[in-house]
Amino acid sequence: MMRVIVPFVILLFVVGINYGCMKLAIKNPSIISGFKMSNEPRQYELDKSWLELLFKYMRCANIVTLLGGLVGIVCGLQILYYVSLILPISLAVLLAYRQRRIVVGCKGKKSVASIAVFLVIILGSLPLIYVFQSDLKVHFSNDKMEITGLYGRDISLSDVNKVEFCQSLPHINFKTNGFALSKTRLGNFRTKDGDPIVLFTHSDKDFVRITLKDGTIYYLSYKNEKATKRLWQKIQNIIDGKSKNGY
Repeated sequence: MMRVIVPFVILLFVVGINYGCMKLAIKNPSIISGFKMSNEPRQYELDKSWLELLFKYMRCANIVTLLGGLVGIVCGLQILYYVSLILPISLAVLLAYRQRRIVVGCKGKKSVASIAVFLVIILGSLPLIYVFQSDLKVHFSNDKMEITGLYGRDISLSDVNKVEFCQSLPHINFKTNGFALSKTRLGNFRTKDGDPIVLFTHSDKDFVRITLKDGTIYYLSYKNEKATKRLWQKIQNIIDGKSKNGY
């Protein structure tokens, strides 16, 4: 559930910030970088026309961001999700300022570049900040172990065949539907030998290796080595307890 809620909250935050900035700019256009309403009647009308064009582009960008983000979350397409957060709003600003020299009669090249770079940095950093600050999150409930966050999933402990503590990962060849940045690896990957594995790792050493009865292999790790060992011991204790009780 958390793997849906967190990206959804980030998506709503980006859309909400954009919508709030639009509303604020409507009431006070002077807050827009490099823009000031003219006092001359004819130029004022041109400025007003450009503002309406800017707001139109921004509204469309907000819709594309929301829809693209939702599709990315529901379908598990993280690339689509990230692109939806970054590109539509940035492109809307670029297109609007490109039209400004036609509608208003001024170039404003510096404003275009500065605003575009600012938006890309701010919006693009949101998912990266989330990933860098995140750590493995595991919750136990009855027979279920729930891994929350991006690409999170549920594992039935009755399906676990073996739990091991290992020092390293197999050589990763490529990701099939996953995310990798620095020490964080989330989702589905394939090893050099072509074997599929699922990673939820936040370190470069010390991992919990879980092998399910159907052959699926998971690697889990916290940023902290001791936390990873505690997880391994907890899973092993639960499985041993079930074995003693005849489950």
